[in-house]
Amino acid sequence: MSSVHRRVASVFALVLCFGGAVGCKKILSLAGQTGAAASAVASAAGEESDPDAEKSEKINAYIECINYAGSSAHRSRQNYLRSIDETKGPDAKTTRGVHVGALQGVADCKKALAKAKSLPPAMADFDGLAETYEKALTELEPLVDQANKYYQNQDFKDDKFAKGISMHAPLVAAYKKFSEASKAFGDKVSAVNDEISTRRLAKLEKDPKERLHYLIEKTLADAKVLVDAADIESLKDLDLAKYNPLLEKYEKSVNDLDAYASAHKDETGKVTMYSRFDSTSKDFLKSTKELMRHKRDNKEFRDSSAPTTIDGHPAQVMDRYNSFIQASNSLSFR
Repeated sequence: MSSVHRRVASVFALVLCFGGAVGCKKILSLAGQTGAAASAVASAAGEESDPDAEKSEKINAYIECINYAGSSAHRSRQNYLRSIDETKGPDAKTTRGVHVGALQGVADCKKALAKAKSLPPAMADFDGLAETYEKALTELEPLVDQANKYYQNQDFKDDKFAKGISMHAPLVAAYKKFSEASKAFGDKVSAVNDEISTRRLAKLEKDPKERLHYLIEKTLADAKVLVDAADIESLKDLDLAKYNPLLEKYEKSVNDLDAYASAHKDETGKVTMYSRFDSTSKDFLKSTKELMRHKRDNKEFRDSSAPTTIDGHPAQVMDRYNSFIQASNSLSFR
């Protein structure tokens, strides 16, 4: 292994569930490798430089904003619509326990977007989507703050939800505008970073000294494809003919990594937080297998307000995937 300290490239896909649907919507995307780490991979592959290094650094600055302020905005929408009907709005007779939550990380998000815009290479299409995203976030923030204070202070007890009713339509419209901007921006960032990750994986595969790093990234790449297939609205949407080969491929990657790690404990011992990465990768595997079994046995999921606790439920699959990716974000090599 190179002596350079580096974080493994990772996928940070934040997931939210809305309403009573079985499936969850995957919102955010990749965090690529940058700077010295990218140069180390290029060097290991026998190249003088990595043309993707600058682009990855720019993409990562965008992702810093998407992953934190963006996820906070989506959680806020989820919280709000959990208690309030999107079409009807709040009702003095039936509305209870509303929680909105203030947006987090907005200032840092804007700094990250400004940083990304200043970095080479020039990517006008990204900058345009980023500006639309930032504008939608800026418009949403004060509306969320107002609603959060109103429900947190229980002011609806004094005005019989009058202000809550007047706030509803503008807030829902702002949530929708942000969701649309987030999807367009996130999809673009994710697509480009997928390309970068594919090229980086190919470089790692060529160097036997990078075997552990390669196997980790291969496991992450296969997990991403598998979780895409598991992103369903209902069990009938799962196509086992397509899903099972992806599950088998991911399981093989997990087993290959496990075998290598067991035979090279001195090497994995130098990787920060490897044990957590290992356990969460297997938790994700277990959940994806349970999803397959539910479909194979034609066993529908029971209704639940906490679907992430149901083995094999798509919400659990996504939740465990997120835990796996968060663990990968903590990995570093030395």
